[in-house]
Amino acid sequence: MRRLLPSLLLAALSSLVLSASESGAAYTWNDADNAFNRYCFECHGGYATDADLDLINLDHRADLADHPEQWMKILHALRTHYMPHPDGPEMAANARNALSDLIRAELFEQAAGYDAQSASLRRLNRTEYSKTLNDLFLLNEDWRAALPADDAGYGFDNIAAVLSVSPLLLERYFDVASQAAQIAIPQQMLPAHWSISAASFSGAHTSGNSRKVIASAGPKSAAHHQLYFPSTGRYDCTLHLSAHQAGTENARAELYFNGQRIGEYEVQAGRKASPDEFEFSLQVTRPGSHRLEVRFVNDFYKKVGDSKQDRNLVFHQLELHGPHQSADDLRSDFLNRHFPDSLESLSPKALRHGIHRFASRAYRRPATATEVDALWEVFESNASTSGTATPREGLRAVIDAVLVSPAFLFRFEASDANPSEREFALASWLSYFLWSSMPDDQLFQLAGKGQLSERLDSELARMLADPKANALADNFAGQWWRIRDLEIHQPDRSIYKQANKALLDDMHEETRRFFRHVLNQDRSVLDFLTADYTFINARLAKHYGITGVQGTEFQKVSLQQTPRRGVWTQGGILTVTSYPNYTSPVLRGQWILENLIDLAPPPPPDNVPSLPGTEGKPEAVDLRASLALHRENSDCASCHDIMDPFGLSLEHFNAVGGLRSFEERKLLEKETLFDGTVIRDPIDLAKYFETERSDDFVRTVARKLAIYAAGRGLDWQDEAAIERIAQYTREHDDRFSALIQAVVLEFAPSAEPITLSGVDIAPKPN
Repeated sequence: MRRLLPSLLLAALSSLVLSASESGAAYTWNDADNAFNRYCFECHGGYATDADLDLINLDHRADLADHPEQWMKILHALRTHYMPHPDGPEMAANARNALSDLIRAELFEQAAGYDAQSASLRRLNRTEYSKTLNDLFLLNEDWRAALPADDAGYGFDNIAAVLSVSPLLLERYFDVASQAAQIAIPQQMLPAHWSISAASFSGAHTSGNSRKVIASAGPKSAAHHQLYFPSTGRYDCTLHLSAHQAGTENARAELYFNGQRIGEYEVQAGRKASPDEFEFSLQVTRPGSHRLEVRFVNDFYKKVGDSKQDRNLVFHQLELHGPHQSADDLRSDFLNRHFPDSLESLSPKALRHGIHRFASRAYRRPATATEVDALWEVFESNASTSGTATPREGLRAVIDAVLVSPAFLFRFEASDANPSEREFALASWLSYFLWSSMPDDQLFQLAGKGQLSERLDSELARMLADPKANALADNFAGQWWRIRDLEIHQPDRSIYKQANKALLDDMHEETRRFFRHVLNQDRSVLDFLTADYTFINARLAKHYGITGVQGTEFQKVSLQQTPRRGVWTQGGILTVTSYPNYTSPVLRGQWILENLIDLAPPPPPDNVPSLPGTEGKPEAVDLRASLALHRENSDCASCHDIMDPFGLSLEHFNAVGGLRSFEERKLLEKETLFDGTVIRDPIDLAKYFETERSDDFVRTVARKLAIYAAGRGLDWQDEAAIERIAQYTREHDDRFSALIQAVVLEFAPSAEPITLSGVDIAPKPN
């Protein structure tokens, strides 16, 4: 092992020696030794080994080969300016860059030949499960609420290492499988009669004899109930209503089924002792729960002297009779796809063929003969009851078995499979990356022919143009930017009265539409950083202080005359990086470092004190003073000196993303970033991002998208891939499609060389 010069001698010489980078010569490991002695040995040398890092007693290149993860941390500390420690001598920018480049080059050399594979086995998260179930059975349901929330890792909930399978999750899988089977294979039933009293309905007022008195008009006062229908078909219904008469009109009722108005009825009061009966029919196309509402339309109230006139609607009961089923009622889109003829008339060969086709779709690759044999046994054992053939029961049992199979619940996307299996693995990987769901017919067909790899360029273009690619806005951007957190964030309404759920929903929609615009128009990803436009409606425009926007519809609006740019000044981002009652420059600064400029800070040291003076609703000037006091602690300063100025630059905006008053903004001071750049307002920060941090931002997007696509965290061996993705994107005008292409080139499992836009990549090694 090569030994460094004794530390005392190096210390004596260090003041006389300039680094090679400063003198213009090539930077070597000898120069690195000098830099470590000058800036690092006080904390990381000999007896002083903070973080268990001793930079004196090692051979750098040999140690780098043995402990690359440690050197990756050193490189990160240099790049992010968290080291050398701010209490020590300041490291010149060119020296820092030269040392970083030396370490990076050595790390890349060590990683040569590394295959940046994705996680080869990962469970479907609940979003992917819901979308896959819908695509598999041609439905439009939201199954996520039936499943427990997924854990997240590295900022995303599709990370293989955290997607475990708990007993509760297995129980929920069985429940959902049963529900899906009932929808896919409608149950043949004889009509039955039953009634539901008004007392079973929610809403309105229940009188002593189980009637519902609906005293106010509108949907909020409606009597409503979740009706359970065991199968598809027509249900004949009778609604029993009476009324309290007042004014010149009869009471009017409206009936809503699953939010759709299906009828209006005029109810005469005092005409007879029994309530009026109104008949209607419901065509149920999906078994399960459906919402029925009885609404009062024309309320009337008038007080005359000591008496009052009050018109009310009185609901007594609902009677139902059904299902009355036609041949069409016993079909479904699922049956039409896999079993096009009547189930009762299909031969065993046709039934087995349909089961094979269904299982292959569900498993995202051709089902094996052994798998089909097992499913056929399930079918046969459930297809007869008391000697009566019931293929519907058999197929429901098959669906139950398939939907709880590991082949369905897990994504198998290994690069070391045989070439034909790898084509299906590639199809699955692409569809879950871009659509959060299973492959469609065209992907299956190309994979089956072994042509997907060679036609990947056109398939990527097709997939990105498909509306299903908007899943990237919800599942990638929603987690990358933390905009999903708006669903649980609750601003203090005593301070920010306008910040109701409707406004927060508008903020969420603004960011979704902004991301989708860049995606769908294949714009530069730098728009996320510097765009002078956004998508807002009248309510959000009022919140932002932007004039000329009318209506509830979202529209593209210029931000040129405002202090807003990119995604980082959108209300949703500013809100989730604040506390309910005051802003947080720390959270906002950390968000910028992690999500915009690839300078994610290290974890805070133990026993970090909380910010002083942040009780109640501190003003922006108070927060600045508190942060300055916090940075007096040297353990905190290394991160906060970098983080805080970015966050303080956003103090022009309050805790719900509104622009502070002119008087408040006048009190704000300019901020000096870690590299000496002076920032006076958010526009200065936007210019800084554009001129100084574009490369860092593209690298950040590449890193985030690679984690999301690969389903795992990145390590030191992946850094070369991230650099290549960023470079490819920059060379192609920073277009979103180029970023997607580059991530696919690096991380997708592929059987053949992939060609995209003239770039050839060798096949993944076995």
